[in-house]
Amino acid sequence: MDELLTLAEAAKLLKIKNRILYSRLKRRLMRGKKIGGQWRFTKSKITEIIDRTKELLTAKEAAKILGTSVSFLYKLAREGGVFTMRIGRSLRFSKKEIAEINNRRKKGA
Repeated sequence: MDELLTLAEAAKLLKIKNRILYSRLKRRLMRGKKIGGQWRFTKSKITEIIDRTKELLTAKEAAKILGTSVSFLYKLAREGGVFTMRIGRSLRFSKKEIAEINNRRKKGA
């Protein structure tokens, strides 16, 4: 059976504050189970989330790879031209998708 973590333990692994994790639970952005009135999370799900965030780029990193400005990248994201994931207040971009866009641009050049 997978190891269960408390809310505080999961928040520490995710490097976020307890209240932020609790807020994500309330808004159904994250899943957990209540056992005896306390939130619990499986360690494998938490490490899966951590692994997925390692595959993401900041706007600055993605813009540098594409050789464009951050503001143009945000415009592209607003228009649906690139998939984004919001983490906190910032948008993150898929490394794989940015690489694919960059390869298409190079082929077209």
